[in-house]
Amino acid sequence: AEGRLEDLTVRKLGKEWCEKGLLNLPTFYDESTDGMAIGNMLWLYNCMASYGMIEFAKDRYNDYEKKSAAWSKSKSFEENLKSL
Repeated sequence: AEGRLEDLTVRKLGKEWCEKGLLNLPTFYDESTDGMAIGNMLWLYNCMASYGMIEFAKDRYNDYEKKSAAWSKSKSFEENLKSL
Protein backbone atom coordinates (compact mmCIF):
# COMPACT_ATOMS: atom_id res chain seq x y z
CA ALA A 1 0.00 0.00 0.00
CA GLU A 2 2.82 2.40 0.84
CA GLY A 3 4.41 1.86 -2.56
CA ARG A 4 1.14 2.66 -4.33
CA LEU A 5 0.79 5.88 -2.35
CA GLU A 6 4.35 6.89 -3.21
CA ASP A 7 3.75 6.11 -6.89
CA LEU A 8 0.57 8.21 -6.86
CA THR A 9 2.41 11.11 -5.24
CA VAL A 10 5.19 11.00 -7.85
CA ARG A 11 2.62 10.84 -10.63
CA LYS A 12 0.69 13.85 -9.27
CA LEU A 13 3.54 16.06 -8.04
CA GLY A 14 6.54 14.91 -10.04
CA LYS A 15 9.67 13.09 -8.99
CA GLU A 16 11.77 16.20 -8.38
CA TRP A 17 9.14 17.75 -6.09
CA CYS A 18 8.84 14.52 -4.14
CA GLU A 19 12.59 14.27 -3.69
CA LYS A 20 13.46 17.93 -3.09
CA GLY A 21 10.27 19.94 -2.52
CA LEU A 22 10.64 20.27 1.23
CA LEU A 23 14.42 20.57 1.43
CA ASN A 24 16.05 23.66 2.93
CA LEU A 25 12.81 25.30 4.01
CA PRO A 26 12.94 27.48 7.09
CA THR A 27 11.28 25.90 10.10
CA PHE A 28 8.61 27.26 12.38
CA TYR A 29 11.40 28.20 14.79
CA ASP A 30 13.24 30.43 12.30
CA GLU A 31 12.55 34.09 12.96
CA SER A 32 12.23 34.77 9.23
CA THR A 33 8.97 32.78 9.12
CA ASP A 34 7.13 34.77 11.81
CA GLY A 35 6.00 31.43 13.19
CA MET A 36 4.58 30.15 9.91
CA ALA A 37 5.03 26.39 9.49
CA ILE A 38 5.94 26.53 5.81
CA GLY A 39 6.86 22.86 5.59
CA ASN A 40 3.50 21.90 7.04
CA MET A 41 1.69 24.15 4.57
CA LEU A 42 3.45 22.42 1.69
CA TRP A 43 2.71 19.02 3.21
CA LEU A 44 -0.98 19.97 3.28
CA TYR A 45 -0.72 20.96 -0.38
CA ASN A 46 0.85 17.57 -1.12
CA CYS A 47 -2.02 15.80 0.68
CA MET A 48 -4.60 17.72 -1.36
CA ALA A 49 -2.87 17.42 -4.71
CA SER A 50 -1.87 13.77 -4.36
CA TYR A 51 -4.72 12.19 -2.45
CA GLY A 52 -7.60 14.65 -2.66
CA MET A 53 -7.56 15.16 1.11
CA ILE A 54 -9.16 18.58 0.90
CA GLU A 55 -11.26 18.44 4.08
CA PHE A 56 -8.30 17.07 6.03
CA ALA A 57 -6.11 19.93 4.78
CA LYS A 58 -8.79 22.52 5.57
CA ASP A 59 -9.11 21.24 9.13
CA ARG A 60 -5.36 21.34 9.70
CA TYR A 61 -5.07 24.77 8.10
CA ASN A 62 -7.81 26.11 10.37
CA ASP A 63 -5.70 25.00 13.32
CA TYR A 64 -2.77 27.03 11.96
CA GLU A 65 -4.98 30.06 11.38
CA LYS A 66 -6.15 30.02 14.99
CA LYS A 67 -2.58 29.89 16.25
CA SER A 68 -1.37 32.57 13.85
CA ALA A 69 -4.10 34.92 15.05
CA ALA A 70 -2.28 35.03 18.39
CA TRP A 71 0.96 36.13 16.67
CA SER A 72 1.73 39.77 17.28
CA LYS A 73 4.25 41.90 15.41
CA SER A 74 4.61 44.02 18.54
CA LYS A 75 6.03 41.06 20.51
CA SER A 76 9.45 39.52 20.09
CA PHE A 77 9.80 36.22 18.30
CA GLU A 78 10.45 34.45 21.60
CA GLU A 79 7.42 36.06 23.27
CA ASN A 80 5.22 34.93 20.40
CA LEU A 81 6.52 31.36 20.63
CA LYS A 82 5.73 31.27 24.33
CA SER A 83 2.16 32.47 23.72
CA LEU A 84 1.45 29.60 21.35
